[in-house]
Amino acid sequence: MVDANEFDGRLERYLQTVYPQRQALRVTGVQRLTGGFSYETHFVSVGWQAQGDGHSQVLVLSKEPEHGVAPPYDVRPQFEVLQRLQGTGIPVPGVVALESEGTVLGRRFFIMEKVAGQNLDTYITQYPEHLEALRQQYAQIIVRLHQANWQSLELT
Repeated sequence: MVDANEFDGRLERYLQTVYPQRQALRVTGVQRLTGGFSYETHFVSVGWQAQGDGHSQVLVLSKEPEHGVAPPYDVRPQFEVLQRLQGTGIPVPGVVALESEGTVLGRRFFIMEKVAGQNLDTYITQYPEHLEALRQQYAQIIVRLHQANWQSLELT
């Protein structure tokens, strides 16, 4: 098991290799999300310098669990599906990196961009008048997903 400081340090060194152009890249915070019964999810805040200006971003780390309800776990298929759906009109977060050896944090993981917005559960509660529009959006996304050429996207 990797403690929190070691986790942050290992992740920071890994992200420095993923983003070599980001000068003085630092992990400025890690928040583990609760809920769910499978993959561990963390928000990872990073900061760096570029052309004399400070920049920041929140990434999402999805890591295989140590124990879970439905093993075996493998982050690679989820990473590859998200990667292959880029540019298809199906809204998916951008994927950043796949660590498939499990050597950096003790388990395999991938990193994706955080999509701005609210959790659907809380959004619907706060804005029930948007429920019908959300249902329509959801149906349109499902249609696009079913129309995607899974063979050309190599989604086998």
